[in-house]
Amino acid sequence: LRRTRAEALKKASKDEKRREELRAIAAELASRGARPPRATAFVEGTAVPVGAKVVHLIRHGEAEHNRAIIELSSRGLSRESLEADPAFVDPPLTDAGRAGAAALSKELRGLRVPPEVIIVSPMRRALETAVIAAGSPLLCPIVALEEARERFGRHTFDRRSSISELRRDYDPVDFSSIHSDEDSLWT
Repeated sequence: LRRTRAEALKKASKDEKRREELRAIAAELASRGARPPRATAFVEGTAVPVGAKVVHLIRHGEAEHNRAIIELSSRGLSRESLEADPAFVDPPLTDAGRAGAAALSKELRGLRVPPEVIIVSPMRRALETAVIAAGSPLLCPIVALEEARERFGRHTFDRRSSISELRRDYDPVDFSSIHSDEDSLWT
């Protein structure tokens, strides 16, 4: 855990340095009267060009399979047994994952340019992150898209639940763009 925390702090420091670099570049371009390119990197605290769309990419919080993989690795065991375990089909968030999503909710509500819509994978871990992060009342609509999935694979944790089950569990999410109740993309 210490190593992971140290790595996270090091990454956060690098991320902050990169944000500072991007702010400096944006300020330099603005001072020259340069128009931003059609696709730009947006850094909170910089000006958003008129008509531009701001896209925030957010990974789901820690899910049960993530924690199990870490535990297996710490004991020197392979994750292969977990990859086929039916107990890990479409796993939910852990308590830590839910706490992270709640913290994200506060961050989203504090953004200068709040989200207009949340596009989310129909995986339980992503849906749970999105619903918690969108808060109550919802910050914005939440739309599930099959194409937003990270992987379509052989691992049980890459197989989603049925849409009818997910609709029941995640009522605020719009699933109308997903036409197959069962996971036709899992192999």
